[in-house]
Amino acid sequence: MHQIKNLKQELALVKQEKERLSALLQQCQTDLNTYTSAYQELLAKVKQRELDYAKKLKTYADEVRKLNIAQKYNIQVPYSNDTCSNLMHMLDRLTEVEKQ
Repeated sequence: MHQIKNLKQELALVKQEKERLSALLQQCQTDLNTYTSAYQELLAKVKQRELDYAKKLKTYADEVRKLNIAQKYNIQVPYSNDTCSNLMHMLDRLTEVEKQ
């Protein structure tokens, strides 16, 4: 009889420990979901910044290429808007040709 009482007490303690561990596991799962979500948001922001940086870098490289061509051919920017627009178009085209 005494053994049964001890076993019942031990079973009650095991059940309490199981409940405590289950609560801890649930909290860990909640924390994991929160951290995973935050990580995914941060990763998306980093990828977007990488894309933005790549676009800016390409734009910068194109501008540098245009400046180098303008200096190579000693192209001066005129004061007339029409001529300036035509010259910019020619410079863009020349940049494309030099790329090839």
